[in-house]
Amino acid sequence: MNTPEIKKATAADYEELIDFLNMVFGFNGQENDFLKLLPKLYRTQYAPWESNYTGKDENGRFMCAVGAYDEEYSVAGETIRFRGIGNVAAHPRSKGKGYMRAAMDATMADMIKDGVDFSALGGLRHRYGYWGFEVSGVRYRFYINSDCIKHGVKHIEETHVLTFEPLKPEDAEAIAWMNGLREQLPFYCKRSAERTYDVLCSWKSTPYVVYENGTRVGCFIQSGGTVHDIQLVDDDYLCDLIRQWQKAKGDYTVILPPYRTAWIDFLTRYSCGPEVISGESYTVFSYERVCRAFLAAKASYEALADGEVTMLIHGFAGDERLNFRVHNGVPAVTATDKEADLELTHKEAMMLIFGVFSPLRTKLGAVERSWFPLPLHTDNADEV
Repeated sequence: MNTPEIKKATAADYEELIDFLNMVFGFNGQENDFLKLLPKLYRTQYAPWESNYTGKDENGRFMCAVGAYDEEYSVAGETIRFRGIGNVAAHPRSKGKGYMRAAMDATMADMIKDGVDFSALGGLRHRYGYWGFEVSGVRYRFYINSDCIKHGVKHIEETHVLTFEPLKPEDAEAIAWMNGLREQLPFYCKRSAERTYDVLCSWKSTPYVVYENGTRVGCFIQSGGTVHDIQLVDDDYLCDLIRQWQKAKGDYTVILPPYRTAWIDFLTRYSCGPEVISGESYTVFSYERVCRAFLAAKASYEALADGEVTMLIHGFAGDERLNFRVHNGVPAVTATDKEADLELTHKEAMMLIFGVFSPLRTKLGAVERSWFPLPLHTDNADEV
C-alpha cells in the first residue's frame, strides 16, 4: 500500500475543510460546528488551513485532516513552545488506507523538526500512544452544591456582595486586566489581546467578570456545569464567589490547576467530593526544557527538599540523560554524562514525571519522589 500524500491545506480549502470536519464529527454546520465550538482556531483571520495536515483522494476530496496549533507558554519565566493537536478527522471511506497514520506521522515529524517542546490532545489513550502521547498532567476537581453551602461554609461570614457579568467582546480594558492577572501566575498559556475573547469562548463557554461595588475583583469561565480559569485579586473572595455563584446558578464543578494551593486546601475542606484527576494526553519532545521549567514553577509555590537523581530517558524525539537536582530549595535540570540512577522509556518517563501516579516512583528516593508529578496543566480554554 502506497503512503498517502500529506500536505498543508490552503486558503482555497477553507470552506471545504470546515465542511469536512463538521461531517466527520457529526456537526450540522449550524448550531454545532467547529467555527462556533472553537472560534479561536477556525476564524479566517487565524488561518486554520496553515495548521492542518490533510490528505485527499484521487478526486481531490478530503480523506483526513490533523490540526496542529502553535501556542507559547510562560513557565517560571521561561518561554516553552507548545503545539496542540485537534480536529483529528478521517473520512469513513479512508479506513484502512493509511491516511490517518500518514497525517499524524507528518504532524509529529514537523513538531520535532520545528523545535516544539511539548504537545497535547484529547482522545483515546492507546490510539494516540503510538505517537508518544500519555494521559498526564494534574488538575483538581470539586463539586459544589447546596449542601456545601448549607453545611460546609455556613460558619464563614459573608463579607462581599458580588455581581457577575458576562464579558463583552468590545471591553478591551477588562480583557487587558484579565490577561494581567494571568501573567502573575507561575505558568500560563500566552493570549494576545486580539484573540483573548475567542479563547475565553472556547467550547461554547461564557467568560464572566466579577465585580464588587462596581470594581473588578475577579473573573472566571463557565462551561456547561463547570467553572474554571478563576482569577481573583485576593484569595479572600473565593468563599463568597463559590457561595454566591451556587445560589445564583445552582450546582456546578470547579476545576483548579495545581498551583492554586490555598484554594485547593479550602475546597478540599468545604466542597463535596474533591478529586485529583489527570489532564489531557501529553507528549514531551524536550524533557530538559519542559522539566526544568515546570520544576522551577513547582518550587515557586511548594518547598522542595534537597536531593538529586539522574535519569536516562529514551524519549520520543531521542535520548536525554538528565540530572534533576534541588540544592538549598533551588531546582535545576541539566543534561549530564553521569551514570543514570533510572532508565526509562518515553511512556514510563511521561507517567513518572507528569502522571497523577506511577508505580515507578517507588524506585526513587523518598526525597526525589516528592518532587513529582510536575504540574503540567492546560486550562480548558487553551485546549484544542
